Amino acid sequence: MSLAAGLILSLFGATSFLFFVSCERDRRREILDRKATIKRQRAFKLADLSRRRRRQTRVAAGTEGPDAKEAAKILAAMMRESPAGT
Repeated sequence: MSLAAGLILSLFGATSFLFFVSCERDRRREILDRKATIKRQRAFKLADLSRRRRRQTRVAAGTEGPDAKEAAKILAAMMRESPAGT
């Protein structure tokens, strides 16, 4: 009887240990996934911010945006008026 009880207890212990290991692995995987998601979101935000800054710089310089056509017309007129083209 004690041999059967010992066998059942050891089987139960091994099963609970494997369950614990499995849960711990899943928990670590979730943490790593969460960290990767945060890194990906941060990289996307930084890239988006960089794109916006470059666009703002181009708009401010007059090479892009609603005033770009007007600036191009003025520049073309100035080029036609100057004798050397500069």
